Amino acid sequence: MKILPYIQILLTNVLFGFGVGIILGFSVGLYLMLTYHKQGPRDPADAPAMVAMGLILIGSCLGAIGGLAVGIIFCVRLARRKPSIQSI
Repeated sequence: MKILPYIQILLTNVLFGFGVGIILGFSVGLYLMLTYHKQGPRDPADAPAMVAMGLILIGSCLGAIGGLAVGIIFCVRLARRKPSIQSI
């Protein structure tokens, strides 16, 4: 069995999911930062930046896990496919 194409598919899906998670986490965090209003003189006003960084971290982790899951499903489907007549 040729294993390198399956590893390549898994790594590509993990990196793609990681990138999509970062972009989505950053966009939601940026939206929350831009719509935040300071609550008073005791508010340090750095909470939106912390929330944005947390969303980027969580989004990247969940994206990588989702990409791995999709990659595993895709690789299992490819491995179970019956060989075609042309490849015999």
